[in-house]
Amino acid sequence: MSIGRIQAMKRVALPDEAEHTRVEIFAPDESAVIGSPAHPRLGRIMGFVPVADPERARAFFIDALGLDFVSGDGFAVVVRSGGRDIRLVHVPGHTPAAFTVLGWDVEDIRAEVEELTRRGVVFVRVPGLPQDEQGVWSPPGGGHVAWFKDPDGNTLSLSQH
Repeated sequence: MSIGRIQAMKRVALPDEAEHTRVEIFAPDESAVIGSPAHPRLGRIMGFVPVADPERARAFFIDALGLDFVSGDGFAVVVRSGGRDIRLVHVPGHTPAAFTVLGWDVEDIRAEVEELTRRGVVFVRVPGLPQDEQGVWSPPGGGHVAWFKDPDGNTLSLSQH
């Protein structure tokens, strides 16, 4: 699994020497990339997932999802995915949100669903949403999405675009 690079685009006007006109193109706007030289005070983005039981969450995120362990203390367990840290923050009495709190953009959603299912992850069926036998939904605009829950009931997702 990997998390993609965050980018924005800006318009750039270039002179066309031959016809003395201006042509507009789109180019990456490096000033909008988090952690770029234009934003030196902002580092790489990281995620936070509230959990009631950090050790149970650690086992799930490392053993079932295959993320890398970074560190742990009395407040959080830190795991890494795609070069980005995710803090599994201890929140006593945590109540899960009714929406997706964390997701991964993957190259082959069906292969990832198959692998995670083999590791014991159960994919969620959403009533009224047409999902295939793996629990993958293909929205009308394209792409694919599959949802699953961590041991604390947080909704997580895989997406392929």
